[in-house]
Amino acid sequence: MRSRSWTGAIIMMAVVALCPPAWAQKPISPEWKGYVIDVRANGDVWFNAGTASGVKLGDMYEVVEPSKTVKDPKGKTHVIPGSRKALLVVVETLKDISSCQALEGGGVVNGDEVRFVSSRAESRKSGDSDFLSEGLVLSADPDQKTGIINIGKAQGLNKGDKLSVVRPEKIVDPATGAFVRIKHNLIGEIEVFSAEETVSDVKLTKNAAAIAKGDFVRRRTSAPSGVEARAAGFRKNEITWKLQPEPETEGFLVFRSATGKGETWTQIAKINKRDAVSYTDEHSSSNPLADNTAYYYRLVAYNNLGANSAPSETARATTQGPPPPPEGFQTQPGMIRSAPLSWTEHPNPSIAGYRIYRKKEKDKEFMLIADIKNRRETSYHDRDGGSTTAPKLEDSTAYQYAISAYSPYGDEGPKSAPVTARTADPPTIPEAFEGKGMQARSVPLTWIMHKDENVQGYYIYRANQDDGPYQKVGEIKGRDKTTFTDGKGSGFFSAGDGLKDSQLYFYKVQAFNWVGATSAMSDSIAVMTKPAPLAPENLIATSGRPKQTPLAWRPNPDVTIKLYEIFRSDKEGAPFKKVGETLAEKPFFVDEKLSDGTVYYYQVRAVDKDKLEGEFSPVISAMTKKLPAKVTGIRWQKEGAKAVLQWAKNPETDIREYLVYKKSFFGWAKAGVSRETFFILEDLKVGADSTDYAVSAVDGDNLEGERSDPLSVLLR
Repeated sequence: MRSRSWTGAIIMMAVVALCPPAWAQKPISPEWKGYVIDVRANGDVWFNAGTASGVKLGDMYEVVEPSKTVKDPKGKTHVIPGSRKALLVVVETLKDISSCQALEGGGVVNGDEVRFVSSRAESRKSGDSDFLSEGLVLSADPDQKTGIINIGKAQGLNKGDKLSVVRPEKIVDPATGAFVRIKHNLIGEIEVFSAEETVSDVKLTKNAAAIAKGDFVRRRTSAPSGVEARAAGFRKNEITWKLQPEPETEGFLVFRSATGKGETWTQIAKINKRDAVSYTDEHSSSNPLADNTAYYYRLVAYNNLGANSAPSETARATTQGPPPPPEGFQTQPGMIRSAPLSWTEHPNPSIAGYRIYRKKEKDKEFMLIADIKNRRETSYHDRDGGSTTAPKLEDSTAYQYAISAYSPYGDEGPKSAPVTARTADPPTIPEAFEGKGMQARSVPLTWIMHKDENVQGYYIYRANQDDGPYQKVGEIKGRDKTTFTDGKGSGFFSAGDGLKDSQLYFYKVQAFNWVGATSAMSDSIAVMTKPAPLAPENLIATSGRPKQTPLAWRPNPDVTIKLYEIFRSDKEGAPFKKVGETLAEKPFFVDEKLSDGTVYYYQVRAVDKDKLEGEFSPVISAMTKKLPAKVTGIRWQKEGAKAVLQWAKNPETDIREYLVYKKSFFGWAKAGVSRETFFILEDLKVGADSTDYAVSAVDGDNLEGERSDPLSVLLR
């Protein structure tokens, strides 16, 4: 049962307003005109029509300025209708008068003209989802948390139904006071506990203190409007709609269909955001989309009560197909084993990259040489084959190139029209290739700088005979480098690769450019290295010299001879060791500090100013002078009071003297010198102990021979 706490006037007003007699049910026609009869301080506007004229709660009226009658130049009269000042909604109606609230506009004064716009019943019947068309709060008791609304079973309302309560707020420009728009604020929530035909009793279930008479109520929001769909990329569509005006909106449900008909709709998203105005439907494993395919979309809004709106209108979008190739694809011919390619950046921001293809002009099928995973990349230089599988480019060859674009899902579009690039010819043979002969274990080579600016350097090849095989012995980096010396370590390949003396070598040169393309080899040139010095002739060694061996030889006629080296061996067949050297202008040498009576073996060779070492001379030998022979025949005899030592004469012809030695406690000591073969022992005394004596021979070179055997002398 409905609450009986109302005053009689309110009850009667509601009954009259909601249950008008049959004579009052005739609706006001669009041609009807009324007038404002009162404007209250609280903003309520009263006009001169009520239930008797068919006015109903929720009906829409407009206040217009008075029409104006004018005459044209021919005297014909015309009525210019007045412009709208305000839009009103009926919140209370009596038999002959009604109270309204302004939804938009202002400046309403008594006497303004009022015109009918639409009724709530007409809006429902036409399916209009205008948020003003549900109903109104007729009364609200915040203490009892109950109220009455002006819709019931006739509007499909049942016990337990929940509704949102909203209140309009007029937004004006604070600077000008001009009307901007109507804003609806969510006030609270209600639930039907008793529904009659055109009214229902409700519980104020949320924010009861704020709910008041005249507030609007509705079960659901309007359907989303302005729904549109468009392709937003590969396998991606964007759905947009207008901002939902109802404040109780909580979010949206997005549905998709492949046909847009029947039961084919599938929910693909739930958007928990009331101010959302777009959604992107993008391909994934759980939400697959195909290329170049039409899809249909519609939305449902849901409110704070979980109630869904009617579906929106259907929007259609077709996903993008495989992308076309980029524009402006071009190349530059005449490059060295390379082809620079360029194009304009693809306008589609969803492009994942490009694929570049190549084939020889005579071939049928293209080969993939590059996969560029960057849409903003607009160039590629095919200079090394493009990949590990594609062969490198050849000289003097025409190649065709094509490009395609692909999506993030790998869907590749068609190839572009092919462009052709012919690679450059290889370098020509270097000119004026020459070599300088008769150099010491080296060959200087020269040529003129190559005219081709792409040349990066030169290769030098050498062989021991004209028909090869030729071996690379030099790599010269730099087009302006036009010299190379083989055998002197001037190139990387020459290190440790010395040349032989008096050897004929054959050389070729080849140019190379920055990609390694080489010219043909030049004709060969023959160059001979400098011969080594001849072996010295007429080597003479003088024997019989004390502790030395004088050597002499005939001078080498080669004017480049710098010195001679002398080698000696102490035994026949034993290794030789260098014992000295002498300048070229002194073809002689004295080997000193030798052992007496020893045979030595000698070789000599010449060395020129280039440090070329000549062949050794034949081996010769010489013996140093021997020491005098050991003195023999030593004896003594007494002559009076003296003793005389005597010995045999030495066989050497150059004995200069003999040395007499006497042995004492400290050893042998020189006792005297004799140029004869005897010596008088004047220091002996008769009766003294015996004394030992010995004698040695000394020759003219002051060489002393071995002492004689000792002789004991005793004078009695």
